[in-house]
Amino acid sequence: MTMKTRFLAIALLAVAIAAPKAPASAASVSTNSAIKGVSNSAVYWYATDGKRYVFPTEGTYYSWFSDFSQVKIISDQELSSITIGGNVTYRPGAKLLKINTDPRTYAVSKGGYLRLIASESVASSLYGYNWAKQVHDLPDTFFTNYKMGSALYSFSDYNVSNEYNGVSNPSDTIFNNGTPNNPFPDYPTYPNNPSTVTLTTDRNSINEGESITLSGRVFNVPSYSYRLEIKDTRNGSSIRSCDNTTYCDTTVRPYRNTTNQNTVQYFMVLKRTSDNQEMAREYSQVIYFNGYSNGTFSSGSSNLQTNKTNVNNGESVILTATVTNVTVADNQLRMEFYRERDNTLLYTCYDARTCTYTAQINAVNGSNSERFYVIVKNDNNEQIPAAYSSRISINNINNNYQLTTSASKSYITNGESVGFNLQLTNAPSTSYRLEIYDQNGSMRAICTNTTNCYLTENVTKSGGQTTAQYQGYIKDNYGNVLLSKSFPVITFNNTTNYSTLTGTTALTISPSGSRPAYSQVTLTANVTNSNYSANDLTVFIWAGTTPTLVKTCTNTSYCSASYYVGNANMSIPVYASVTTKNATNALISQTSTIYTY
Repeated sequence: MTMKTRFLAIALLAVAIAAPKAPASAASVSTNSAIKGVSNSAVYWYATDGKRYVFPTEGTYYSWFSDFSQVKIISDQELSSITIGGNVTYRPGAKLLKINTDPRTYAVSKGGYLRLIASESVASSLYGYNWAKQVHDLPDTFFTNYKMGSALYSFSDYNVSNEYNGVSNPSDTIFNNGTPNNPFPDYPTYPNNPSTVTLTTDRNSINEGESITLSGRVFNVPSYSYRLEIKDTRNGSSIRSCDNTTYCDTTVRPYRNTTNQNTVQYFMVLKRTSDNQEMAREYSQVIYFNGYSNGTFSSGSSNLQTNKTNVNNGESVILTATVTNVTVADNQLRMEFYRERDNTLLYTCYDARTCTYTAQINAVNGSNSERFYVIVKNDNNEQIPAAYSSRISINNINNNYQLTTSASKSYITNGESVGFNLQLTNAPSTSYRLEIYDQNGSMRAICTNTTNCYLTENVTKSGGQTTAQYQGYIKDNYGNVLLSKSFPVITFNNTTNYSTLTGTTALTISPSGSRPAYSQVTLTANVTNSNYSANDLTVFIWAGTTPTLVKTCTNTSYCSASYYVGNANMSIPVYASVTTKNATNALISQTSTIYTY
């Protein structure tokens, strides 16, 4: 059933219910009433100016009223005597709007103003994690009923509850001539700048002093030198600065600045290094301090109980949530169950004060415990403080992932290019990332949900630095370090006047020819006729379409490694590379191929 036919059916149902009543006269129907004629299904708002305004869609009507019980029926003749004044717009704060030909999402303010939602983080902070379910599609033909207001760049630009309760009927917005206030009239604009940034948090509610991971990212990386800065909206103070990197992460432990402060928020800016010009900005979602108060609804309380506090890995627990001392009706309540470690919404229960949910416990990334929480909200998206379950201990955990690090060169001249490879075995079953940091602690590469992470860059020294050492990490999807491993130490040479490495490098495969799947071969690299002694050489053996380092042999011209081939019908390239501490380049063997059957 289409929106139009459904609206008509509901309207006709309302007529059928009201049929025994005789139509009222226009003179007996007061303004500020919903009215309709006898023979037509359209519903109007009889406004204080004596005109009738059409509810153009079902969604528009239901944003103001929960049913049709208050619609008053008048005769068709009397209805036609009332001049049409226009269309009713959505109730402010009730829903978010978009049109089919525009992917952007808008909030509604008094006076029929549309307020562009600048980012998903703003939408989430205003309407919760399931904000997308609050979006209504508005036909293009009715979009012109609205006016454009200022955009929303932060949660403080717009208060859902104040917008919703700031009107009592459609007349309050039809005859409002004011424009919505813009709390950030000087918010910077970035014309013709393709680079954008995002800033996400791993939690949306905390006790004072609890840690929050802030994860920033830049998209469409600038060609100029730049800096990312994470700041606190309360005082604009800089928390972390990252130069010329696509990611910028940090951990904070916020406290209230004042006793009545209920929230905290952060933002990240992209600045051009040459002139410190701000080029892009983005706000994080809002983080609530537990125990915050927002009117009558938040004076209630909730509780989350679990039937077990100690389980085996893979076992399930039953969570039971209850809410007490709230003043709203049951049909205005919803309970949202979340998993604490990643803030994933697991289940939503509607129109009840008690709800149960069965959650399976799976150890992730070596964790030995799990905890859940429930957030209770009303129809205006106001909430009472989150209630947490007891922490559940997990038995029988077996995580044995490992990190392997390698560098293409051990001795380099200042500024020489080096290849780094971070390899993971026994990867976690859930989302994770590999990160490579330089000797100064700056992130240089990040790779998500992959077992290999590669980085090639020019390594430079500062001052009297004689060595450099990079660091590799595996982190869970909200930034916790699960395991770290140092890369081999790289030594800077004392002089740059060295001879170019020459010679011949050969790689042989034994047994030769096609090999059965999952069989073993021996790869042997041999350097001959080199102008350097064997003690100055490092030999690397590589295999795979995306090259994986099989073995490193130092202070030698000879290297041998066992290698197990994979599935049948594969072509696996293999080769060897050689470097020396005094070399300005590397010797690379001719690539050979292992075929499997």
